[in-house]
Parts: sequence; C-alpha cells; structure tokens
Amino acid sequence: MQQELLFEIGTEEIPAGYLMPALDDIKRLLAQKLDDLFLSYD
Repeated sequence: MQQELLFEIGTEEIPAGYLMPALDDIKRLLAQKLDDLFLSYD
C-alpha cells in the first residue's frame, strides 16, 4: 500500500538566502531518518 506525506513549510519571513540550504538539509535529514526506520521513499 502506497501513501503520500506532504510537508507544508511557511517561508514568508525567512530570508531568501536561507531557503535553498534549508531545503537541502531537510531533504538530507529526512532521507537519513527514513533509511534508519527502513521506510522506502522516492
């Protein structure tokens, strides 16, 4: 059974220069946690 998970991140008050590094960190840390939990993702 495949399910979806959506994250909504409010960025209105975050300086533009912080967004791409933050997205990269979220992607890396989430992938690491999902791997640790043996959960598949793409």
